[in-house]
Amino acid sequence: MPNAGYNALLFFMIFTFMYGIISFFPAKNGPQPVMGITGIILSAAIAGVGIPLVTMMFTPGVKHKYSIWIRIVIMILFVVVWMGIFTGAAMLPAVINPALNRYAYIALGLLSAGGSWWYKRNFNITGGLF
Repeated sequence: MPNAGYNALLFFMIFTFMYGIISFFPAKNGPQPVMGITGIILSAAIAGVGIPLVTMMFTPGVKHKYSIWIRIVIMILFVVVWMGIFTGAAMLPAVINPALNRYAYIALGLLSAGGSWWYKRNFNITGGLF
């Protein structure tokens, strides 16, 4: 399932760029909250695997095993679990989930953008961002 790796890289890129850029803007009450690298990796991996599965559940012109309502419930459950893990990962101690500085996040975003581009071309993935 090459799409899972590609999607994971894209989500990793999005999260690292987002937290890198957000850290440049001051927060009203103290430092800007930033997700640690472990949380970003977990969230990107779950999205990478889950998003292609959810997409396949709604592919038009295919006979699906479950009714549309069951598939909608499954999709909602996936999003709830994903957000629960994302929230839980944010509560991990800094020893397990260290927050990097803004430049490290931006560098990781650039690296994952390049990795996404390479991955898409080497695994013949159609669609997507790059």
